Amino acid sequence: MLNVMSRSGRTVPILCCDCCGAWIANAGLAAAVYKPAVADEEVGQVFLAHKGGCHDQLEARLGGPAPWLELTKYLEDAMHNSGHSLEDQILNRQEDDEIGRL
Repeated sequence: MLNVMSRSGRTVPILCCDCCGAWIANAGLAAAVYKPAVADEEVGQVFLAHKGGCHDQLEARLGGPAPWLELTKYLEDAMHNSGHSLEDQILNRQEDDEIGRL
């Protein structure tokens, strides 16, 4: 889930696990889990989970094994599909380091 956290007088964006609610501090240790789309152009909900127990619990809630992507890959693809390229992100890096990052 998308959340914000107050840190040193700033409000910064963070991702939290949809299973346990805790901050996902390492995207490499998390997954984006979803039910497969049935029809072309159908939009489905995505859940974020820590790998391991949270991922297993989330799949159980969804009714069994579910498709998933590494969270890092999901975020990269979502940025691309929303019109923000990796090149754009690199250009904005200096400003991002000054505001909005932990």
